[in-house]
Order: sequence, then C-alpha cells, then structure tokens
Amino acid sequence: MLKYLAAAGAALTLTAAAASASAAIIIPVSTSRGSFVVDTLSAGDDLRNNHDYSSANTAYGLFEGVDGGGLSSILLHYDRSGGIFSAGRVSGVFQLQLANNETLANIITNSFGLLNSDPNNGVTYQRSLDGLEAGVTLLRGLEPGALPGFGDYINLVDNGNNLYTISYDFRNDGLSQDQVRFQISSVSAVPEPATWAMMIGGFGLAGVAIRRRRSILATA
Repeated sequence: MLKYLAAAGAALTLTAAAASASAAIIIPVSTSRGSFVVDTLSAGDDLRNNHDYSSANTAYGLFEGVDGGGLSSILLHYDRSGGIFSAGRVSGVFQLQLANNETLANIITNSFGLLNSDPNNGVTYQRSLDGLEAGVTLLRGLEPGALPGFGDYINLVDNGNNLYTISYDFRNDGLSQDQVRFQISSVSAVPEPATWAMMIGGFGLAGVAIRRRRSILATA
C-alpha cells in the first residue's frame, strides 16, 4: 500500500513542480553603449547602493519577484550616480522569453505607475520629492518625465511564441524616464493525461489495498 501511496504522492509532486517551474528568461543580445547585467533583487538590496545598481553606464535587468496581486515583475533599471546631467548613457537590446503559461500583463513606464507597483520584496526603493512634480523621485532613475523622452526610448517587439525583443537607449539627463517594469502573469499548468492517470490509479490501488486489509482483519 505504501508503494501505491508513494506513486500517487510522486504524481502530485510532479504536478506541483509543473505548476511552479515556469519562469521568464532574460537573454542579453547586444549593447552599443555601456553594458547590461542580469540579476535578481532580494531582501536587503538597495537600488542605489548594494550590488552597485547605480554603476556608471550599466543597465540592469532585475528580477523582482512576485507582488501581492500574484504578478511577477522584471525591472529594466538605469540610474547613473553622480547627480543630474552627469555623464552616462546606456543602449542595447535584450530578449524576454516567457514560459508557455505566462503572459506579459503590463509594461509600466511612468513615474507614478512605477512607484505604485513596487513589489513588497524587502528591497529598498529609495524615494524623495524633487520639488518639480509631486510624488516623483530623482532617485533610482525616476526622473520628472512621465515617459521616456529627450532622446531616451524603449521599444518592444512581439516575436511570437512568448518571445519579446526590447531595445532601449537611456541617458542620465535628469529629465526623462529611464526605468521600465514588465509585469508577468501566469496560470497553473494543467497536468498531462498520463499524470492524471498515475494519480487516479495510485489512489485507486491504495483504496483497494485498504479495503483488502480490512477484509483480512475481519476474517481473522
């Protein structure tokens, strides 16, 4: 009986793994100015200090985890340290490959949307009013501009098969938006027919074994 229960348990484990194993992948393609680094934000990180996320001439593709609404997010981040209008520019291309059970739910490029969608992941998202536009910060790349502009741009191309190509050109001008959050939604994977058959068969055999054991005990 334990063998059958183990088989059923293994089927459940496989089902759970199938539902949670999917994850987006960032694929660096090329850079024409500066460099591009892929990393994962974790509790205790600071977008201007830890891991040097304010490094000169470096853009970051940062996995942020899952927010309270169940959306996972990736932050394209550029924040050149040194103050407004200091030298610094990054541009390049990368690809975002989503799993089969994932969809690109939102692309957030404005300051207010970025601030309001910061996930509660223990990361320090520093904020301070700049006096130019209420609620907007000059820290971590959130400039007064509501959208990329003044030479900055972000462009996304849907290649099909859940593959997206993103090109960007950001500069530290203190005026235009140079951060983008990609929010991803996912649905639980449906177990394969063979997995369902294994689960049903395992529980069925376990039930037969239990009834047989009870019959033997009653006869004794």
